[in-house]
Amino acid sequence: MNYAVSKKEKYKVEVSFDPAVPNPSYVSKDPKRQPRIFETLFNDRWSQYGSNLPPGLAAMRHRGEEVRWHFIDRFLGEGVALDYLGQERSRDGTCFEVVLVDDRKFGHYFEALFDCRTALLSVTREKLTPQEEQWFRQTNPRANPPTWITVYGRYQEVQGVLTPHRWERAQGRNTISVYLQWAYNGEEPSTAEPVR
Repeated sequence: MNYAVSKKEKYKVEVSFDPAVPNPSYVSKDPKRQPRIFETLFNDRWSQYGSNLPPGLAAMRHRGEEVRWHFIDRFLGEGVALDYLGQERSRDGTCFEVVLVDDRKFGHYFEALFDCRTALLSVTREKLTPQEEQWFRQTNPRANPPTWITVYGRYQEVQGVLTPHRWERAQGRNTISVYLQWAYNGEEPSTAEPVR
């Protein structure tokens, strides 16, 4: 994967598909732009709540992000349970099919919204499980439990697979967009700057 930092500088991450070789957490991010917000939303998002979460939870979730680095694996990996929640409409009238994803191996718990028209993943809303949220509220009565919203967009075909080339993640006031170039099966990604 290559990520455009500027027209002259690229950032490349080598990805391992070997389960015994962990990948850097969220290898699909560009760590050179707005590093504090990247840390808050991608690299260190669980650690910032470490003392406010049940013991071991932050480390388990961080490990899950290393193992389940590809967004599809978050739906199909070992220990993932899916539950269809029904349809939902956004403020602009867009229809979504909503699926609850409960990763019982690494603890991730989120709602995935798929566009009714295209069937593509549009949004994820990741939060604490109901039990973790209850624990959080008891130990942090003045704080709201964290929720991370990731919007997937600019789908383009890569070697026959529709793939999102833009991720936007928000939590509270922090928002950042990540523009990606993808390649699969050992191919080299495009060296063109991702479309913004």
